[in-house]
Amino acid sequence: MSEASERPDGPGGLRKTCDQCRSRKVRCDRETPCSNCRITQRECSFTGALQKPRAARQRVLISHQYESKIDSFEARLTGIEGMLRELTTSLKRGGGTSTPHSENACRKLYFPTEDYNIGIFITVNTGLYYLFQDNTCSATEDFSDEECLKYQMMSRDNLETALANLPLLLPARKDMVEALVLSATYAVEVSKLSLAWQLNSAAAMICQTLGWHRLQGEDGTSDARITLFWFCYMLDKGLALRFGRTSVIQDWDVSATRHFDNTTLPTSWNLMIGLWINTGGILGEIYQNLYSPSALARDPNQRVETARLLVEKMERIWNDMVELSYSSGARDQDSLKKFSKDPHNQTTLDMVHKSGRVSHLANLTLIYRAIPSAPGLPSTFNAECIDAARGAFSCHFECMELIADNSVAMAGYLHWTILYSPFTPFIVLFCHVIETSNIKDLQLLDQFAESLQPALSISQAIEKLFRLCKLLHQIAALYVEAKGQQKQDSDMNMVGNDLDIYLSQLGFISQNHASENMNISATPGPGTAPIVGSGQELGDWFSGNRYILGLMEDDFLDIDPGMWSGI
Repeated sequence: MSEASERPDGPGGLRKTCDQCRSRKVRCDRETPCSNCRITQRECSFTGALQKPRAARQRVLISHQYESKIDSFEARLTGIEGMLRELTTSLKRGGGTSTPHSENACRKLYFPTEDYNIGIFITVNTGLYYLFQDNTCSATEDFSDEECLKYQMMSRDNLETALANLPLLLPARKDMVEALVLSATYAVEVSKLSLAWQLNSAAAMICQTLGWHRLQGEDGTSDARITLFWFCYMLDKGLALRFGRTSVIQDWDVSATRHFDNTTLPTSWNLMIGLWINTGGILGEIYQNLYSPSALARDPNQRVETARLLVEKMERIWNDMVELSYSSGARDQDSLKKFSKDPHNQTTLDMVHKSGRVSHLANLTLIYRAIPSAPGLPSTFNAECIDAARGAFSCHFECMELIADNSVAMAGYLHWTILYSPFTPFIVLFCHVIETSNIKDLQLLDQFAESLQPALSISQAIEKLFRLCKLLHQIAALYVEAKGQQKQDSDMNMVGNDLDIYLSQLGFISQNHASENMNISATPGPGTAPIVGSGQELGDWFSGNRYILGLMEDDFLDIDPGMWSGI
């Protein structure tokens, strides 16, 4: 047998490294003999020396252990998969509740596995702000009042910091709409209505970018989006009227469904939301057809006819609300009885009805203001406008009495019925007192301001409203006193004349009325005074109304109405 055949070969018939090259750790050309051994004249041999022996494999034992572990993992993953399927199914069935979504948002923020966006940050902190606000008013077993207040202030600071750093260009996403709408509600409750208008306008534009104004609600996934869109729509219409602006969402461009199906509430409440949406639409019509520049340029008779039609629409909506409140239909009767059996829920139903009546009469007051009074009457306001304003005051007093022991309900009522929508009745009666020196209406102004006293500690916005109303009452009282004494006291006559000029510039009294009080000829020169019921006079009054309400956003707390407490 040849020498080559005695050499152990590796895989593929190639010789392995010889012992000498292996020990010297040099490259072996694997010839027989190799070149290194020929040069050094050494015997080229291969015995396997210095080579680590291969460890014996235990395939059967190790495979058995790993197979048991793999089977265990598979069983556990199968169980988790089944639980996730059940959870997904239950979430789809209960899509109307916000708890799973809120919990998910909190996890993303406080236990993040990836970066969260500013929309989630705003949503979570706004939700926590309101959560701790409720617990501050009625302490729970888990938190004391002091702890709730501390966490509420921390959430508020986080929210305001995030709002101050919002980028100019916002992403068109659902979580961003949620964040903007929630921020707008917060801005309303802290009397920052200009900020609320800007935030909600941004949300409205994103809604339209996403096409939510065309959703039909054919699948369950669109319900949350439709609800968000219509809430944004209602805020848009109310704030636009308050600021005398054109709303961002136009009715002629909306085809989204107005049907809601929240299984946690009686059907009548779902239908009530649709009526609130219709009311928002009428608020948009009030500005567009009565107080916009194009409406003020129309013939007064056309404006009066439009106002009458809007009154009819408002009355129809209110009648539908009353019907839903007291007679919800056979299929909903059991759920309504179950809902109202709880005394707290019954109080909520009564409060919703009475606060709705206050808003209804306040809107009617604004509509009636566009109708001029009959010739020969001492007031610029027609009798229907005055009656609606007085009715709103009466319903307000009843509502405050109903919720006297519930500070949370009181805050919600004052924020969203009095502060959010333009509470025209107060300005109308204020102007009526200036024109007619009506003592009973002057007393109503004082009673309204005093009715806010129990709520001063609830929020700074309510305190601002109280100071503003108290100041306007004091001005009206000073004016009535000046007019009553101007014949005997020339100084009081001068005070009355100065107030006439200022109030006339605000549009709160007509120029003719101011001229008569200053003993100036009531016959104006050519083009110097508006025609009775003209668009200029109505526009001046509407602008003055917005100016007075705008004082709510200024630093008005430095003015102390008690300086005239002796009047």
